Amino acid sequence: MSGSHATNTDPLQRLAGQPPVAWVRERDIDLLICAELHAGGPLRRRFAQIADAAPDDFLGAWVSHAEDEGETDLVVGFGAGSFEALLLVENKVSAEYQPDQPQRYRARANRFESTPPHPRVRCVLLAPDAYSRRAGSDVFDAHLGYEALIEVLAGAEDTRSGFLSDALRRAMDGRPRYVPDPDAAVTDLWRAIYEVATKEAPLLRMPPPGEKPKGSRFIYCTPDGFAPIAGGTDIVIKNKGDAGPTERTFVDLQFRNMRKGELEHATAGTLDGDMFIETAGKSASIRIDVCPLDYQAPADPQLAAIRQAVEQADRLRRFFLEHGDRWRSRWRA
Repeated sequence: MSGSHATNTDPLQRLAGQPPVAWVRERDIDLLICAELHAGGPLRRRFAQIADAAPDDFLGAWVSHAEDEGETDLVVGFGAGSFEALLLVENKVSAEYQPDQPQRYRARANRFESTPPHPRVRCVLLAPDAYSRRAGSDVFDAHLGYEALIEVLAGAEDTRSGFLSDALRRAMDGRPRYVPDPDAAVTDLWRAIYEVATKEAPLLRMPPPGEKPKGSRFIYCTPDGFAPIAGGTDIVIKNKGDAGPTERTFVDLQFRNMRKGELEHATAGTLDGDMFIETAGKSASIRIDVCPLDYQAPADPQLAAIRQAVEQADRLRRFFLEHGDRWRSRWRA
């Protein structure tokens, strides 16, 4: 009892034994990094390297900048008098991407680049290293890991940088283990697609699905024999549009980090009549439209549409294996 009583009556001792930041949210990190960038120092130099700009040409940093395609967590600008380089930064600790969130960053970047004075724009994922392996992260031009920032800040050996370094550690160590709420209809449709793919197109190597949240409508497969071109190649069954029967479904043979024009050049004269080239975020794809899948409807009545999507996915797999060597030679040329 005496020990407990002493703790209750000695709040200063308790306070002195606590870290300055007990819990850090993503928005807190945005504000702290924005303040650090305005103060200068090692963090500004690190961001300038990503922007291919001079640290002294820092024009400003803005938190929660709203645009037509959504909100950017942090915008960082560099230039000698006017905007020459911009970083659009998405900060993630543990939360999942919102639907099409990386692609919306790319759309904002394209619009900024098309607007005078036509700055260079890079989309940056600010997150723990493990986050970069999540689907959609390849859309970003650069990944700035919390671990690297902690090391940069800790090496500065000043109290302000040390405080931010500790806050980033606290964010990583104390982040909640986010588990998205599973959606029964979406999960059932994924499992139905997996059953068909396993039986009728096993060489697609579709991973077995666990429980899926409502917005999970991109199914990635990386079959055996898919040699990397421009960073990697995948087969993706995608749904776009509002949830429900208004969705559009297509199958992509997706080449990471490749521009549409480059893929058009590499595949010239080889595409079938129902295949076309599309931009997919930072990637480019050979695309085939298929019957729409409704992720909010029962799976059994959609079996014919599921079979068609899987069949076309496997067709693109075979198509890549047949023509991939020719495309690689043109790509290198």
